[in-house]
Amino acid sequence: MKNNCAILLMMLLCIAATDVFATEFNFKLKNQEGERVEVYAEVYKDNILQRRDFLAEVANEMPIRISLKSNEKLVFTGSSIDDKKEIVKREYNYGSLNKNQERTVDLRLLHPEKISGDILKFPELLVKLQNDRLYKLLTDTTKYKLDEFPDLGSFILYNTESQEASTYSLGITLANTEEINIVDIDDKNWVRSDLDIALGVGGIPAFGEVKTKFGTDQLIEFHTVVSRFKQKKLTGASLKPYDYIQQANFYDFMKRIFSSENGSHYKLFFVSSYLEADSIIFTGRSLKKLEAGIQVGTGTEAVVDISLNLQYVRDKGFSQLDKKTNVKFDYLVVDMTPFIAYKANQANQDFILKKNREQLANIKTTTVNFYQNLIQVDTEINGFTIFPEAEDVLTITDAVVDEINLKPKTYMLDSVGNILVDPDISRYNRLVSAYNRNLSKIQKRLDEYYAKEKEIIKLEEASNGLIPESDFMVTNSIKLDDTIVENITRLN
Repeated sequence: MKNNCAILLMMLLCIAATDVFATEFNFKLKNQEGERVEVYAEVYKDNILQRRDFLAEVANEMPIRISLKSNEKLVFTGSSIDDKKEIVKREYNYGSLNKNQERTVDLRLLHPEKISGDILKFPELLVKLQNDRLYKLLTDTTKYKLDEFPDLGSFILYNTESQEASTYSLGITLANTEEINIVDIDDKNWVRSDLDIALGVGGIPAFGEVKTKFGTDQLIEFHTVVSRFKQKKLTGASLKPYDYIQQANFYDFMKRIFSSENGSHYKLFFVSSYLEADSIIFTGRSLKKLEAGIQVGTGTEAVVDISLNLQYVRDKGFSQLDKKTNVKFDYLVVDMTPFIAYKANQANQDFILKKNREQLANIKTTTVNFYQNLIQVDTEINGFTIFPEAEDVLTITDAVVDEINLKPKTYMLDSVGNILVDPDISRYNRLVSAYNRNLSKIQKRLDEYYAKEKEIIKLEEASNGLIPESDFMVTNSIKLDDTIVENITRLN
């Protein structure tokens, strides 16, 4: 019995000695970053901090010895010297260490990012890209044919009925061109690849690559990179599209187009300028939560979400998901449609003019109807009208419209601030609303009327061979509708 007690006493003394006396362990601090870091050793007992000691500023590698008791845990913390980025914490329990073996501690920085509040789903990203003038060209592969974008000095012929467009170049060397660099662009989006179906949205090649390279249930850092975004335009002697269409090979081109059709539903444009990107690239990389057992190894880096303090591991580089080169958009063109009327199908001018005059008459009829409604409402309001006869509606100008626009009346308030509903004011305000609606419609129709009048004048001049060359100068360029660019095919 005495021997058993002695043995038990010795065991208790050994355990107590282990708790009291610390063991030294060897570590090698290894800086895996390109900047110096300051390192601290934090010692915890029962998750309560016992001490925090500054160890060293580490540039490359540094051996160090630290004492630890059996019931303690060691945590390496710290930050970079220059910008105070925190390092990834490294934790070691006493039982996981060997006093006869040096333990290498990789020092990795946590790169701050704002992630949590900006995470999209892939359908949401698709909508965002489709609404962007730069990126929408890569989101619908059924529309845009990048090798068929028209060049400077080429012509675009657009069929307004079939909505087909074709380009034609006269083979002229355009020496007088100018490039204006605008900017390089790198847009970043955080996307959750939560469902297989989401990765196939719209059949976008880049989205399919996300599924192949990263899989599902991943947080993706999705970048759209635009390289050398610039404007290209004609200058100097190149600004003479009127001269180009006088050439014989252009007549041959027009004959091919109009051999079996009239030209009334065609538009002709001369390309004077566009925006271009040397390349638009979709790239991405996945992020995994930095949890126990996940190492920040070679080629990866740690990230901390500054919103929720969540930590991730991601690749340092990006995977290319899709790339398009020499992408053109936002075309400026000279509208040479009146030239079609004059040169391509001059015999059909009377028909074209008749149609346009009918359209002008219809616009006037509609305007007069709105005007009659206006007079009726005005009479209800005032008991009389100050307006001229309906046929004189075309004499109303924008300035007159602004002057005769009516304002609704305001209700009175009682002594405690409540609105006193007055039936007469309510009726008056309803009439004012109807009055102003008709006035607004009149103004819109008048704008259409005057625009159509100008178009008819040009058609009449074309019919008489009186097209001013000044109408076809690049200074009169307009933006080409994107739907025309979508449907272009090259005609050689």
